[in-house]
Amino acid sequence: MPFHGKYMKHDITTVPWERKKFKKMKPIKKDEETEASKPTEEPKPEEPKKPGKKTLKRMKRRDKLVSEGKIEKTELDVEELMRKDAPVALAVRDCQDEVELRNRFPSGGTAGVHSKYFFMSKYVFKFKLSKDGIAVAQICDKTAVKGQWTDE
Repeated sequence: MPFHGKYMKHDITTVPWERKKFKKMKPIKKDEETEASKPTEEPKPEEPKKPGKKTLKRMKRRDKLVSEGKIEKTELDVEELMRKDAPVALAVRDCQDEVELRNRFPSGGTAGVHSKYFFMSKYVFKFKLSKDGIAVAQICDKTAVKGQWTDE
């Protein structure tokens, strides 16, 4: 059955398509008297938001990893830890263990361009904690010599 302009589908149960007609709304006029009669509310001081359940678990886990020596505490800030200098091939922000690191890559780091970091033994994972309390995962090249990647 050919398509007809009024019908959307081709069987008997369809209803002709009709556009709904809406009434135009009149603009609402605000009276100065109604605004003045309303009591003004004082803004409440904002309470600091408490960390969520998952964030608390991550913080406890981070403290445990630091005490075990798996995350190194540093006095550097996040920008300095994220720099790609000589041994650092790739840096990932807010990542505290290999599970989180693998979850950032497609197919858990087993496929794609970045799979070499997980398969080749010349790359090592280092997890560092900035002075701000943000964990950074650094993927370092064992064979890289400092100054090799720069023009110095």
